[in-house]
Amino acid sequence: MSGVEKRLKAGVTKDGEAFGQMPIFSDFSKIKKESQDSENYIVGMEGITHMVTFDTKQIEGYSEEEIKNKSIQMLKSRGLDQEPAAGIIYAKKTGDGWKIDPVVYVKAIDTLFYETACGSGTTALGLALALKDKKSIRGVPILQPSGLPIKISVEYTEEGFGGAQIQGPVEVIATGTLEENADFDYIVEQVKSKKQLTSLLQNGLVKLYQQVFSDAPYFEEFTDEEVIAYYDNYFKNGLVSVARNERGIIGFAVTIALSAEPEIAELSKKFGIDPEKTSYFAELGITKELRGRGMGERICQEQLEGLLKGCTVLVRTAADNFIAQTLYKKLGFQEIIEMKQDVFQTRIDGAAQTDRRVFLVKKL
Repeated sequence: MSGVEKRLKAGVTKDGEAFGQMPIFSDFSKIKKESQDSENYIVGMEGITHMVTFDTKQIEGYSEEEIKNKSIQMLKSRGLDQEPAAGIIYAKKTGDGWKIDPVVYVKAIDTLFYETACGSGTTALGLALALKDKKSIRGVPILQPSGLPIKISVEYTEEGFGGAQIQGPVEVIATGTLEENADFDYIVEQVKSKKQLTSLLQNGLVKLYQQVFSDAPYFEEFTDEEVIAYYDNYFKNGLVSVARNERGIIGFAVTIALSAEPEIAELSKKFGIDPEKTSYFAELGITKELRGRGMGERICQEQLEGLLKGCTVLVRTAADNFIAQTLYKKLGFQEIIEMKQDVFQTRIDGAAQTDRRVFLVKKL
């Protein structure tokens, strides 16, 4: 666990659930209620400080980005943004357990995350509940944004906390890498679940897609429904990657089976390309203000690393998009000189226009 040097106990139960000891301070003084009438608790832990708030009305109806924006202001107003890591845990009672919305800020990379699951935040809530009721808690389910619960147990004694443990099912929802640049940092990750994709579409991916293709050289217009339909197909038939930082989603890339694109698959056969053995690099987009900083190349590499060795990859781009063509050639793609396609698309001014597309290919 980040921020902790000592060894922690962890394992798997007979039921297949993972469990882990959580690093906590035994001293009650590490938890402070903001005021007598406040519903906020500041919980100091090893490596991170959380503010647990039971006032969830303040984020009702908010998107992930709106929750993040509110959270960073709350952290700054309390000076918690100066901690190595700090979070806001919005906690709401639900039946026998609780539901949380966890937001975590990491100072070293100046990045804010809306977490899909948060073990330290779950533990902070458990500590606050145990201190509030002055008794131990056992296996209290805390529903995470991923839709999966994490159970928290905290041992409470008159002298202090005796320990804390979390336990729950494990599911891979994303894999990726943190990219550190001189002027900005970002995360590149592969989408691993439909729930994650839905969240991304609702919180910036649709908007970024529309912005990217409304610019030159495309000037194309897409409805929200069209973009969502594209990505539903992409997720079913290939790999979806996104890049994001504290501002939200800043890039995307998609690779699918060429056979899932019938028109291009038929065209490719004329040039000796087998659609059943070929992947199609369907989409690449970077937010305008961050282009030219290597992000496009990195997100392309993330896609290529997820494909089988020995397979063929085909990519299509606008004939006059020389920046994209240069990028693909740098990654080892070669242009198929005679392979062209004319595409009809509605422009942002409402006019229908034909664009010429060119194709490049690479063998992994």
